[in-house]
Amino acid sequence: MFHGCDCKHRINGETRYYETGVQSYAGLVYWNGYYYYFNSSKTAVKNCSYWVTNTNGLMASASYTFDAQGRMVNPPSNVATMSIGEDTAAYVAPASATAITTTEEHQYFYAGGKLLREEVTTTAGTSTNSYTLDFVYDQSGRPYAFMYGNVYYYYITNLQGDVMSIVDGSG
Repeated sequence: MFHGCDCKHRINGETRYYETGVQSYAGLVYWNGYYYYFNSSKTAVKNCSYWVTNTNGLMASASYTFDAQGRMVNPPSNVATMSIGEDTAAYVAPASATAITTTEEHQYFYAGGKLLREEVTTTAGTSTNSYTLDFVYDQSGRPYAFMYGNVYYYYITNLQGDVMSIVDGSG
């Protein structure tokens, strides 16, 4: 699936794309091992070469050929796919691309059963970035705010204490 694709349907011989149950214009999508282009009339392009503009970042805008089922014929070789569970996404790998291992480490600091600080360090290749979240509680012990990048963000809760939104000092 890609871009929230519920599924690809065939209606009266036309292939159509649905997101969250609603037929939609999706542009280029990767679904079930194939690329499809759904045009502004919300149907798959078939049996032709077509200038693809809305690529959703999957590949460069260009003229591509689609078969009778709407599947792209001979997609560029620098497009790779990645599967996570049942979902499969496609992404563009530049010709000069090299794999970079990214790691993320979280350290948590507690006092009295309350999370006070989270320190996050991300390393990608030779580059390392880090940030800290400091958590603040009210006098009743309920989460009140957290600080990120020297800015306080406040929890807006309902009467049950569920966080409904987060705002900065300007509201």
